[in-house]
Amino acid sequence: MKLGINGATMKPWPLEAQIAAASSAGFEGLEIWRDKVQEYLVEHEMTGLVDLFASHRIEPTTMCFVYLGYGDEQQAERLETLREMVELAAGVGAGSIAVCAARNPPEGVSRAELLHLATAEAKIMAAIAADQGVDLFLEPLGLHPVMPGPMEAMEIIEGVGSPNLKVLFDVFHYYRSDVSLEEIAATPVERLGAIHVNDGEDAPREDPNDFMRLYPTLGVLPAAEMLRIPRDQGFAGYVTVEVFRQEYWDNDPDLAVHSMKYLEALLAQVPWERGEMR
Repeated sequence: MKLGINGATMKPWPLEAQIAAASSAGFEGLEIWRDKVQEYLVEHEMTGLVDLFASHRIEPTTMCFVYLGYGDEQQAERLETLREMVELAAGVGAGSIAVCAARNPPEGVSRAELLHLATAEAKIMAAIAADQGVDLFLEPLGLHPVMPGPMEAMEIIEGVGSPNLKVLFDVFHYYRSDVSLEEIAATPVERLGAIHVNDGEDAPREDPNDFMRLYPTLGVLPAAEMLRIPRDQGFAGYVTVEVFRQEYWDNDPDLAVHSMKYLEALLAQVPWERGEMR
């Protein structure tokens, strides 16, 4: 297992500051956002970004994010966005791209049919990404009408049959969707791409949104109980802090330091063999 932080946790900062802060705090990987990379490339070359990661001894992991749709009239636009992201990810050395199911599926279509349509689009996406050696991590979203949990993500993955499609497990989203421990255990570890950790305020599951997240261990989510399953299955990828919280962005100058502090507090409850540290 390796320790990562998502750039959204440090959203106000430019990419250069995110890289420096993540490295200084002891993280091994940084999940990057397309807009931050694009902002950097306005005045710099991609080789400069590659060198920046290398000089800070931290790796770019997953690039966020692109929508997966249902073969509708916006499909061409989504695929073009994916092609651009694949080029950026491959250029900087990020090995994967996060993919979320579009939030507003067409009305009057059953979930089974929507999953069928999403699978057809995912097959096209997987082929585009595979050409550049990039994986796609399907991220279930809390209470999503089509892909709320890992079972639906795995249905798409199995329908496509490509090895570069995996599941992105987010503690907050799984909690909102009331994903059971049995469902978590049913995800084959070889199909688990990454794990997002965080916590959340004490509120009804149907009420929280991304901005009610907290640093790990500061809320009510049973994160340690969830994480014991991939730990016991031998997951060796990134466990990454992803927190969207305006209060932190506005008032915490040590976002990466506090992210590491609370990640370590969580992992103290789930002893886990780490990969080779820097």
